[in-house]
Amino acid sequence: MLRKRIIIWSTLFAVVAVTLAWSLRDPVIEVETTMAMRGPLEVTLDQEGRTHIEDRYVISAPVAGYARRIDVLPGDALEAGDPLVMLEPLATESLDPRRIAEAKAELARAEAEARSAGADSQAAVAAAERARQRHGRLEQAASGGAATRDELDAAAADMRTAQAVARAAAFRAELARAGVDSARARLAIGGGTRTGEPVVTVRAPVPACVLEVRHESEGVVQPGDPLLELGCRASMEIHADVLSADAVNLSAGQHARIEEWGGPQSLAAAIRRIEPKAFTKVSALGVEEQRVWVVLDLLDPPGTWSALGDAFRVLVRFVLWRGEDVLQVPAAAVFDLDGQPQVFSLNASDQLVLRPVQTGHRSPDRVEIVSGLSAGDEVISHPRRELRAGQRASRLQAAD
Repeated sequence: MLRKRIIIWSTLFAVVAVTLAWSLRDPVIEVETTMAMRGPLEVTLDQEGRTHIEDRYVISAPVAGYARRIDVLPGDALEAGDPLVMLEPLATESLDPRRIAEAKAELARAEAEARSAGADSQAAVAAAERARQRHGRLEQAASGGAATRDELDAAAADMRTAQAVARAAAFRAELARAGVDSARARLAIGGGTRTGEPVVTVRAPVPACVLEVRHESEGVVQPGDPLLELGCRASMEIHADVLSADAVNLSAGQHARIEEWGGPQSLAAAIRRIEPKAFTKVSALGVEEQRVWVVLDLLDPPGTWSALGDAFRVLVRFVLWRGEDVLQVPAAAVFDLDGQPQVFSLNASDQLVLRPVQTGHRSPDRVEIVSGLSAGDEVISHPRRELRAGQRASRLQAAD
Protein backbone atom coordinates (compact mmCIF):
# COMPACT_ATOMS: atom_id res chain seq x y z
CA MET A 1 0.00 0.00 0.00
CA LEU A 2 2.80 2.34 0.94
CA ARG A 3 4.62 1.54 -2.27
CA LYS A 4 1.52 2.33 -4.27
CA ARG A 5 1.20 5.69 -2.56
CA ILE A 6 4.86 6.46 -3.28
CA ILE A 7 4.36 5.67 -6.95
CA ILE A 8 1.26 7.86 -7.15
CA TRP A 9 2.92 10.82 -5.43
CA SER A 10 6.08 10.43 -7.47
CA THR A 11 4.06 10.38 -10.66
CA LEU A 12 2.12 13.44 -9.50
CA PHE A 13 5.32 15.32 -8.68
CA ALA A 14 6.82 14.38 -12.04
CA VAL A 15 3.74 15.67 -13.86
CA VAL A 16 3.86 18.93 -11.88
CA ALA A 17 7.59 19.32 -12.56
CA VAL A 18 7.16 18.69 -16.26
CA THR A 19 4.22 21.08 -16.40
CA LEU A 20 6.17 23.75 -14.52
CA ALA A 21 9.23 23.29 -16.74
CA TRP A 22 7.06 23.48 -19.84
CA SER A 23 5.42 26.68 -18.62
CA LEU A 24 8.76 28.28 -17.78
CA ARG A 25 10.55 27.38 -21.03
CA ASP A 26 11.36 30.12 -23.55
CA PRO A 27 8.51 30.75 -25.95
CA VAL A 28 9.02 30.19 -29.68
CA ILE A 29 9.62 33.57 -31.32
CA GLU A 30 8.56 34.31 -34.86
CA VAL A 31 11.30 35.96 -36.91
CA GLU A 32 11.69 37.12 -40.47
CA THR A 33 14.68 35.62 -42.22
CA THR A 34 16.66 36.27 -45.39
CA MET A 35 19.65 34.75 -47.13
CA ALA A 36 23.12 36.19 -47.46
CA MET A 37 23.59 36.51 -51.19
CA ARG A 38 26.07 37.67 -53.78
CA GLY A 39 25.27 40.38 -56.28
CA PRO A 40 25.98 43.96 -57.32
CA LEU A 41 26.22 46.56 -54.56
CA GLU A 42 26.37 50.34 -54.82
CA VAL A 43 27.37 52.88 -52.22
CA THR A 44 25.50 56.07 -53.00
CA LEU A 45 25.00 59.56 -51.65
CA ASP A 46 21.44 60.79 -52.09
CA GLN A 47 20.74 64.51 -52.27
CA GLU A 48 17.82 66.63 -53.42
CA GLY A 49 18.58 68.78 -56.45
CA ARG A 50 17.01 71.29 -58.82
CA THR A 51 17.07 71.58 -62.59
CA HIS A 52 18.59 74.74 -64.01
CA ILE A 53 18.68 76.14 -67.55
CA GLU A 54 22.18 77.55 -67.92
CA ASP A 55 21.78 79.53 -71.17
CA ARG A 56 19.17 82.15 -70.34
CA TYR A 57 18.59 85.62 -71.70
CA VAL A 58 16.80 88.55 -70.10
CA ILE A 59 15.34 90.65 -72.91
CA SER A 60 15.31 94.35 -71.93
CA ALA A 61 13.90 97.46 -73.58
CA PRO A 62 16.63 99.03 -75.76
CA VAL A 63 14.97 102.48 -75.74
CA ALA A 64 12.19 104.25 -73.90
CA GLY A 65 8.83 103.67 -75.55
CA TYR A 66 5.29 102.41 -75.26
CA ALA A 67 5.40 98.59 -75.24
CA ARG A 68 2.48 96.83 -76.86
CA ARG A 69 0.99 93.79 -75.12
CA ILE A 70 3.30 90.77 -75.29
CA ASP A 71 1.51 87.84 -76.90
CA VAL A 72 4.02 85.03 -76.26
CA LEU A 73 3.46 82.81 -73.22
CA PRO A 74 5.82 80.85 -70.94
CA GLY A 75 6.76 77.62 -72.66
CA ASP A 76 6.41 78.93 -76.22
CA ALA A 77 9.25 77.87 -78.52
CA LEU A 78 10.93 80.66 -80.47
CA GLU A 79 13.29 80.85 -83.41
CA ALA A 80 16.05 83.41 -83.74
CA GLY A 81 14.57 86.64 -85.10
CA ASP A 82 10.98 86.00 -84.01
CA PRO A 83 9.32 89.29 -82.90
CA LEU A 84 8.81 89.56 -79.16
CA VAL A 85 7.84 93.14 -78.30
CA MET A 86 6.77 96.19 -80.33
CA LEU A 87 7.91 99.54 -78.89
CA GLU A 88 6.08 102.63 -80.12
CA PRO A 89 7.45 106.17 -79.64
CA LEU A 90 6.25 107.86 -76.47
CA ALA A 91 3.33 110.30 -76.73
CA THR A 92 4.14 114.00 -76.48
CA GLU A 93 3.21 115.99 -73.40
CA SER A 94 -0.33 117.38 -73.52
CA LEU A 95 -0.57 121.21 -73.11
CA ASP A 96 -3.24 122.94 -71.03
CA PRO A 97 -4.52 126.46 -71.96
CA ARG A 98 -1.89 128.17 -69.82
CA ARG A 99 0.93 126.20 -71.40
CA ILE A 100 -0.50 126.80 -74.88
CA ALA A 101 -0.39 130.55 -74.19
CA GLU A 102 3.16 130.24 -72.93
CA ALA A 103 4.11 128.23 -76.03
CA LYS A 104 2.63 130.93 -78.30
CA ALA A 105 4.55 133.63 -76.44
CA GLU A 106 7.73 131.55 -76.69
CA LEU A 107 7.16 131.19 -80.43
CA ALA A 108 6.73 134.97 -80.81
CA ARG A 109 9.91 135.60 -78.83
CA ALA A 110 11.82 133.03 -80.91
CA GLU A 111 10.61 134.62 -84.15
CA ALA A 112 11.68 138.07 -82.92
CA GLU A 113 15.11 136.71 -81.98
CA ALA A 114 15.35 135.12 -85.40
CA ARG A 115 14.60 138.41 -87.14
CA SER A 116 17.11 140.24 -84.94
CA ALA A 117 19.75 137.60 -85.59
CA GLY A 118 19.05 137.80 -89.33
CA ALA A 119 19.52 141.58 -89.30
CA ASP A 120 22.77 141.21 -87.33
CA SER A 121 23.96 138.63 -89.82
CA GLN A 122 23.23 140.94 -92.75
CA ALA A 123 25.07 143.80 -91.03
CA ALA A 124 28.06 141.54 -90.32
CA VAL A 125 28.13 140.37 -93.95
CA ALA A 126 28.09 144.00 -95.13
CA ALA A 127 30.90 144.90 -92.74
CA ALA A 128 32.94 141.94 -93.94
CA GLU A 129 32.40 142.97 -97.55
CA ARG A 130 33.49 146.54 -96.70
CA ALA A 131 36.66 145.26 -95.02
CA ARG A 132 37.42 143.06 -98.03
CA GLN A 133 37.05 146.01 -100.42
CA ARG A 134 39.29 148.25 -98.27
CA HIS A 135 41.92 145.53 -98.11
CA GLY A 136 41.82 145.23 -101.91
CA ARG A 137 42.35 148.95 -102.43
CA LEU A 138 45.22 149.13 -99.93
CA GLU A 139 46.81 146.16 -101.60
CA GLN A 140 46.79 148.01 -104.94
CA ALA A 141 48.08 151.19 -103.27
CA ALA A 142 50.87 149.30 -101.54
CA SER A 143 52.02 147.88 -104.88
CA GLY A 144 52.43 151.49 -106.13
CA GLY A 145 54.11 152.67 -102.92
CA ALA A 146 51.14 154.79 -101.80
CA ALA A 147 50.48 152.68 -98.69
CA THR A 148 52.77 151.21 -96.12
CA ARG A 149 53.12 147.53 -95.31
CA ASP A 150 51.79 148.14 -91.82
CA GLU A 151 48.59 149.68 -93.18
CA LEU A 152 48.11 146.68 -95.48
CA ASP A 153 48.57 144.20 -92.58
CA ALA A 154 46.07 146.13 -90.47
CA ALA A 155 43.53 146.05 -93.30
CA ALA A 156 44.03 142.29 -93.72
CA ALA A 157 43.45 141.74 -89.98
CA ASP A 158 40.31 143.87 -90.08
CA MET A 159 39.04 141.84 -93.03
CA ARG A 160 39.57 138.51 -91.25
CA THR A 161 37.89 139.85 -88.11
CA ALA A 162 34.89 141.08 -90.06
CA GLN A 163 34.57 137.73 -91.83
CA ALA A 164 34.67 135.84 -88.50
CA VAL A 165 32.01 138.18 -87.07
CA ALA A 166 29.88 137.50 -90.14
CA ARG A 167 30.21 133.74 -89.69
CA ALA A 168 29.30 134.00 -86.00
CA ALA A 169 26.29 136.12 -86.87
CA ALA A 170 25.21 133.52 -89.44
CA PHE A 171 25.44 130.78 -86.80
CA ARG A 172 23.36 132.83 -84.35
CA ALA A 173 20.76 133.37 -87.05
CA GLU A 174 20.66 129.63 -87.74
CA LEU A 175 20.29 128.90 -84.02
CA ALA A 176 17.47 131.40 -83.75
CA ARG A 177 15.68 129.72 -86.67
CA ALA A 178 16.04 126.36 -84.92
CA GLY A 179 14.50 127.90 -81.80
CA VAL A 180 11.56 129.01 -83.92
CA ASP A 181 11.15 125.47 -85.31
CA SER A 182 11.29 124.02 -81.78
CA ALA A 183 8.67 126.45 -80.47
CA ARG A 184 6.41 125.73 -83.43
CA ALA A 185 6.81 121.95 -82.97
CA ARG A 186 5.94 122.15 -79.27
CA LEU A 187 2.85 124.16 -80.09
CA ALA A 188 1.90 121.95 -83.06
CA ILE A 189 2.25 118.43 -81.51
CA GLY A 190 1.61 119.23 -77.87
CA GLY A 191 -1.74 117.45 -77.87
CA GLY A 192 -0.67 114.12 -76.30
CA THR A 193 -0.15 112.26 -79.58
CA ARG A 194 2.67 109.93 -80.63
CA THR A 195 5.18 111.06 -83.18
CA GLY A 196 5.51 109.50 -86.58
CA GLU A 197 8.80 107.75 -85.77
CA PRO A 198 9.03 104.06 -86.77
CA VAL A 199 8.12 101.29 -84.29
CA VAL A 200 11.06 99.45 -82.69
CA THR A 201 10.70 95.65 -82.85
CA VAL A 202 12.55 93.59 -80.22
CA ARG A 203 13.36 90.12 -81.57
CA ALA A 204 14.56 86.80 -80.11
CA PRO A 205 18.38 86.66 -80.23
CA VAL A 206 18.62 82.83 -80.37
CA PRO A 207 16.34 79.79 -80.66
CA ALA A 208 14.89 79.38 -77.17
CA CYS A 209 11.72 78.96 -75.17
CA VAL A 210 9.98 81.57 -73.04
CA LEU A 211 10.68 81.09 -69.32
CA GLU A 212 8.92 84.17 -67.95
CA VAL A 213 7.03 87.20 -69.25
CA ARG A 214 7.94 90.09 -66.95
CA HIS A 215 6.01 92.89 -68.72
CA GLU A 216 2.86 91.28 -70.04
CA SER A 217 0.50 94.24 -70.31
CA GLU A 218 1.16 97.20 -72.59
CA GLY A 219 2.59 100.34 -71.08
CA VAL A 220 5.53 102.71 -70.94
CA VAL A 221 8.98 101.15 -70.46
CA GLN A 222 12.34 102.76 -69.86
CA PRO A 223 15.70 101.69 -71.32
CA GLY A 224 16.91 98.57 -69.52
CA ASP A 225 13.49 97.50 -68.17
CA PRO A 226 13.27 93.65 -68.30
CA LEU A 227 10.53 92.41 -70.64
CA LEU A 228 10.99 88.64 -70.99
CA GLU A 229 13.32 85.84 -69.90
CA LEU A 230 14.28 83.19 -72.46
CA GLY A 231 16.12 79.91 -71.98
CA CYS A 232 17.55 77.09 -74.09
CA ARG A 233 16.37 73.66 -72.89
CA ALA A 234 19.44 72.05 -74.44
CA SER A 235 21.54 73.69 -71.69
CA MET A 236 19.60 71.94 -68.89
CA GLU A 237 21.76 70.98 -65.92
CA ILE A 238 21.25 69.79 -62.34
CA HIS A 239 22.29 71.73 -59.23
CA ALA A 240 22.60 69.92 -55.90
CA ASP A 241 23.99 71.25 -52.63
CA VAL A 242 25.83 68.61 -50.57
CA LEU A 243 27.60 68.74 -47.23
CA SER A 244 31.20 69.86 -47.55
CA ALA A 245 32.30 66.63 -45.81
CA ASP A 246 30.56 64.64 -48.57
CA ALA A 247 31.77 66.91 -51.38
CA VAL A 248 35.40 65.89 -50.77
CA ASN A 249 34.43 62.33 -51.82
CA LEU A 250 33.11 63.55 -55.19
CA SER A 251 35.07 64.46 -58.31
CA ALA A 252 34.45 65.91 -61.75
CA GLY A 253 33.34 63.24 -64.24
CA GLN A 254 31.88 61.00 -61.54
CA HIS A 255 28.58 59.40 -62.55
CA ALA A 256 25.24 59.82 -60.82
CA ARG A 257 21.58 58.93 -61.38
CA ILE A 258 18.67 61.33 -61.44
CA GLU A 259 15.59 59.76 -59.84
CA GLU A 260 12.16 60.82 -58.60
CA TRP A 261 11.89 63.35 -61.41
CA GLY A 262 8.53 62.07 -62.60
CA GLY A 263 9.67 59.87 -65.47
CA PRO A 264 9.43 56.08 -65.73
CA GLN A 265 13.18 55.51 -65.40
CA SER A 266 16.23 57.14 -63.89
CA LEU A 267 18.42 59.51 -65.92
CA ALA A 268 22.18 59.25 -66.29
CA ALA A 269 24.25 62.25 -65.25
CA ALA A 270 27.87 63.18 -64.62
CA ILE A 271 29.46 65.79 -62.38
CA ARG A 272 30.72 68.75 -64.42
CA ARG A 273 32.15 70.79 -61.58
CA ILE A 274 32.23 71.13 -57.80
CA GLU A 275 32.28 74.76 -56.75
CA PRO A 276 35.30 75.63 -54.58
CA LYS A 277 33.44 77.83 -52.09
CA ALA A 278 31.01 76.53 -49.47
CA PHE A 279 28.07 78.41 -48.00
CA THR A 280 26.19 78.19 -44.72
CA LYS A 281 22.69 76.73 -44.71
CA VAL A 282 20.41 76.14 -41.74
CA SER A 283 18.82 72.68 -41.80
CA ALA A 284 15.22 71.89 -40.90
CA LEU A 285 16.43 71.04 -37.39
CA GLY A 286 18.03 74.47 -36.98
CA VAL A 287 21.62 73.21 -37.41
CA GLU A 288 24.07 75.33 -39.40
CA GLU A 289 25.69 73.28 -42.17
CA GLN A 290 28.47 74.04 -44.64
CA ARG A 291 27.30 73.00 -48.06
CA VAL A 292 28.79 73.04 -51.56
CA TRP A 293 27.08 73.38 -54.96
CA VAL A 294 27.63 70.45 -57.33
CA VAL A 295 26.68 70.92 -61.01
CA LEU A 296 25.81 67.89 -63.14
CA ASP A 297 25.21 67.36 -66.88
CA LEU A 298 22.42 65.11 -68.14
CA LEU A 299 23.82 62.33 -70.35
CA ASP A 300 20.56 60.99 -71.80
CA PRO A 301 19.19 62.45 -75.06
CA PRO A 302 17.05 65.59 -74.56
CA GLY A 303 13.97 63.73 -75.80
CA THR A 304 14.17 61.50 -72.73
CA TRP A 305 13.76 64.37 -70.27
CA SER A 306 11.91 66.88 -72.46
CA ALA A 307 9.18 67.18 -69.80
CA LEU A 308 11.63 68.74 -67.33
CA GLY A 309 11.61 72.49 -66.93
CA ASP A 310 13.58 75.08 -65.00
CA ALA A 311 13.79 74.69 -61.17
CA PHE A 312 12.13 71.23 -61.10
CA ARG A 313 12.86 69.06 -58.03
CA VAL A 314 14.82 65.83 -58.57
CA LEU A 315 16.73 63.30 -56.47
CA VAL A 316 20.44 63.03 -57.27
CA ARG A 317 22.05 59.70 -56.40
CA PHE A 318 25.85 59.97 -56.53
CA VAL A 319 27.57 56.59 -57.04
CA LEU A 320 30.55 56.55 -54.63
CA TRP A 321 31.45 52.86 -55.08
CA ARG A 322 30.16 49.84 -57.00
CA GLY A 323 30.94 46.12 -56.79
CA GLU A 324 29.55 43.48 -59.13
CA ASP A 325 29.95 40.32 -57.00
CA VAL A 326 29.59 41.27 -53.35
CA LEU A 327 28.38 39.11 -50.44
CA GLN A 328 25.68 41.16 -48.75
CA VAL A 329 22.77 41.17 -46.33
CA PRO A 330 20.13 43.77 -45.50
CA ALA A 331 21.58 46.64 -43.48
CA ALA A 332 18.87 46.13 -40.82
CA ALA A 333 20.18 42.59 -40.14
CA VAL A 334 23.53 43.87 -38.81
CA PHE A 335 23.72 45.37 -35.31
CA ASP A 336 26.57 46.41 -33.04
CA LEU A 337 27.33 44.52 -29.82
CA ASP A 338 30.25 45.67 -27.71
CA GLY A 339 31.83 47.36 -30.73
CA GLN A 340 31.57 44.24 -32.93
CA PRO A 341 29.08 43.89 -35.82
CA GLN A 342 26.83 40.88 -35.25
CA VAL A 343 23.98 39.00 -36.94
CA PHE A 344 21.50 36.40 -35.72
CA SER A 345 21.15 33.18 -37.69
CA LEU A 346 19.22 29.92 -37.21
CA ASN A 347 20.90 26.58 -36.65
CA ALA A 348 19.54 23.18 -37.59
CA SER A 349 17.50 23.07 -34.35
CA ASP A 350 15.85 26.40 -35.19
CA GLN A 351 17.72 28.10 -32.37
CA LEU A 352 19.13 31.60 -32.60
CA VAL A 353 22.90 31.80 -33.00
CA LEU A 354 24.85 35.02 -32.56
CA ARG A 355 27.53 35.33 -35.27
CA PRO A 356 30.16 38.10 -35.40
CA VAL A 357 30.83 39.46 -38.87
CA GLN A 358 33.19 41.89 -40.54
CA THR A 359 31.43 44.48 -42.68
CA GLY A 360 32.66 46.52 -45.64
CA HIS A 361 30.87 48.96 -47.90
CA ARG A 362 27.39 50.03 -46.90
CA SER A 363 24.46 51.39 -48.88
CA PRO A 364 21.25 52.79 -47.37
CA ASP A 365 19.63 49.31 -47.38
CA ARG A 366 22.44 46.75 -47.93
CA VAL A 367 25.80 46.05 -46.30
CA GLU A 368 28.83 44.09 -47.55
CA ILE A 369 29.93 41.09 -45.48
CA VAL A 370 33.70 40.61 -45.66
CA SER A 371 33.85 37.60 -43.29
CA GLY A 372 31.65 35.65 -40.88
CA LEU A 373 28.99 34.49 -43.37
CA SER A 374 28.79 32.55 -46.59
CA ALA A 375 26.40 32.81 -49.49
CA GLY A 376 23.13 31.05 -48.62
CA ASP A 377 23.43 31.49 -44.83
CA GLU A 378 20.10 32.35 -43.24
CA VAL A 379 20.04 35.48 -41.04
CA ILE A 380 17.35 37.39 -39.18
CA SER A 381 16.25 40.36 -41.27
CA HIS A 382 15.10 42.60 -38.43
CA PRO A 383 16.53 41.46 -35.07
CA ARG A 384 14.66 42.82 -32.05
CA ARG A 385 16.10 43.77 -28.66
CA GLU A 386 14.47 40.83 -26.86
CA LEU A 387 16.21 38.20 -29.02
CA ARG A 388 18.82 36.07 -27.23
CA ALA A 389 21.21 33.39 -28.42
CA GLY A 390 19.77 29.90 -27.87
CA GLN A 391 16.14 30.96 -28.15
CA ARG A 392 13.93 28.84 -30.32
CA ALA A 393 12.43 30.62 -33.29
CA SER A 394 10.05 29.96 -36.13
CA ARG A 395 10.19 31.53 -39.53
CA LEU A 396 7.51 34.14 -40.10
CA GLN A 397 5.25 33.10 -42.93
CA ALA A 398 5.06 35.65 -45.71
CA ALA A 399 1.62 37.06 -46.28
CA ASP A 400 -0.11 36.02 -49.51
